[in-house]
Amino acid sequence: MEERIKIIRKELGLTQEEFAKRIGLVRSSVAKYEIGRREPTNAIILSICKEFNIREEWLRTGQGEMFKENPLKDEVGYYIEELLEDYEDNPLYDVILTMMKTYAELDEKSKKVIRDCAKKLQDNLKAQEVRSSRASQDT
Repeated sequence: MEERIKIIRKELGLTQEEFAKRIGLVRSSVAKYEIGRREPTNAIILSICKEFNIREEWLRTGQGEMFKENPLKDEVGYYIEELLEDYEDNPLYDVILTMMKTYAELDEKSKKVIRDCAKKLQDNLKAQEVRSSRASQDT
């Protein structure tokens, strides 16, 4: 299992410290798992699977695919593909592609700021929708 934990971390481009933080551990614990000095508990195995979308069977045995299928990603991919169809005649193509590339280049702290901003925007839009709905009911 130690090699598979390392494979996950490397595949995701994470340091031991980054990997550890995401599952609520310290770096030294991940290092010990990777060299086989310690076995992760069932709770840690489940945490790894949940956080990184890993199939438990693969992590425990190496059998099957590493990642779980993600229907949400498939749906997002479908919409992006449709939106970017006919990219030569689609003015949104360059804008969206540049946004995605720029986001991918950001460090994790900057990505979190953008996600937090998007969440706040989403919350404000929902609140505005509720206010508009109430105003239309009053008339």
